[in-house]
Amino acid sequence: MEIATLKPSFAWKLNPLGFRPMRLALQNGKDQTVKAMLAIDSELVRFKAKGRITPLHYAAEIENVDLLTEILRVCPSSVEDLTVKCETALHIAVKNKMLKAFRVQKEWPIRNNGEILKWTDEKGNTALHIATSTNQPEVMELLIESVDVNAKNLANLTAMDIFHLQQNSHNQEAGKVLRRAKAKRAYEIIIPPFTFAEKLISWRSSLIELRDKYLGILGQSQKDSPNDVRNVILVVSILIATATYQASLNPPGGYWQDDKQKNITTTSNDSSQVQNSHRPGEMILQGSDLIIFFISNSLAFSLSILTILIVIIGLPFSKILY
Repeated sequence: MEIATLKPSFAWKLNPLGFRPMRLALQNGKDQTVKAMLAIDSELVRFKAKGRITPLHYAAEIENVDLLTEILRVCPSSVEDLTVKCETALHIAVKNKMLKAFRVQKEWPIRNNGEILKWTDEKGNTALHIATSTNQPEVMELLIESVDVNAKNLANLTAMDIFHLQQNSHNQEAGKVLRRAKAKRAYEIIIPPFTFAEKLISWRSSLIELRDKYLGILGQSQKDSPNDVRNVILVVSILIATATYQASLNPPGGYWQDDKQKNITTTSNDSSQVQNSHRPGEMILQGSDLIIFFISNSLAFSLSILTILIVIIGLPFSKILY
């Protein structure tokens, strides 16, 4: 701990075999060392070893409940880390039949925990698919209320399909759990047509994804969060909209302040000069300069307003703002 305090970067260094200190402590069962390092820097729990395995994945795999609880306490967001097979620690616990590790993660009061239970691995399997294929009725019972029992994996199989495919090696308790939850086989599921509201939601999600991609909001570091990037874009857009709107009210040159009628004056050498008439409030700027000003000013104003409308999608009270 003293070394890690004096030189924090040492806690992140790799040894010649590609292991970090925390990984070695985990492999050798030095739980107190792991907890001490977590106390120094909670972000250490998010380092990824071979296969993108994190300490949380490893603790779930060996069912180290104490360490699992400590990791979730110091870094709740670590539940979102995925392995190269797109598996969460929850997937790994179910896959290895670690019931206690599964219970800890399911019952931990983490924001969006309900959504994480629905996440799928690289084959499209939810935790329910895995629990069904490994014959774990108790885990299935705990998952039924939190997931879609009729969700399909990439092989177009539901949990009920998996149960029927492996029925000979399964006890009937798994089947009873699925039947009580009214689970169906894939061919029994009737897909209703998209409603207008669902199409609208889908269109809105696509628009948000495009916005985040082209405005550079995606892929930001923790120091420059998406909200910070969005705020910067929003502030700059508002400044441009304000400046261009103000320029349209007070154009270059301003407005005539007097009233002058059109007349012809005669000079000393008998030549005449026509003076254009104007009224108070008319713009002094005329001709091609006026056209160029209005086109560029209107374009900047319109694009900034459009940017504001796009950026505020998904923000609270966005409908009122529109």
